[in-house]
Amino acid sequence: MLSKCVKDIPDTDQLYVIMMNLLEDRHVAIGKLGSFLFHKGTYIYVGSAKKNIQARVKRHINKEKPTRRWHIDFFSSNTSVIGFITFPHHKGECQLKDFIQKQFHGTVVAKGLGSSDCSCDSHLLKINDVDNDIDKLCLLQEWSEQ
Repeated sequence: MLSKCVKDIPDTDQLYVIMMNLLEDRHVAIGKLGSFLFHKGTYIYVGSAKKNIQARVKRHINKEKPTRRWHIDFFSSNTSVIGFITFPHHKGECQLKDFIQKQFHGTVVAKGLGSSDCSCDSHLLKINDVDNDIDKLCLLQEWSEQ
């Protein structure tokens, strides 16, 4: 279930998906990756945290960040968060990103964003098949239960 309450995240979960809305086209500098043009619309970010997942998700959904530590920090401060969902780590964030990319016809805008520790092209996807219907994220529960 899509949530906005960080305190409800189980301590045992290690994967998270954050759904964000960018209200207008915007160039965003993503650290050393460079500047990218992000078009207005819905984006999904897939990440992992082996411990303290509540703190990680809370940081990412907060627009104000004292420092920009992760790639997603540069992008998320320009968006409004629609919600998030968390999972156990039994399959891994790359498999979850691939599932989302296929199910929602996600496209990569910023190559390397969030994926410096794996071989994925990016962990941030622009989603064109959502039509602002967050109920479609229930498909992610199916992924978790497979």
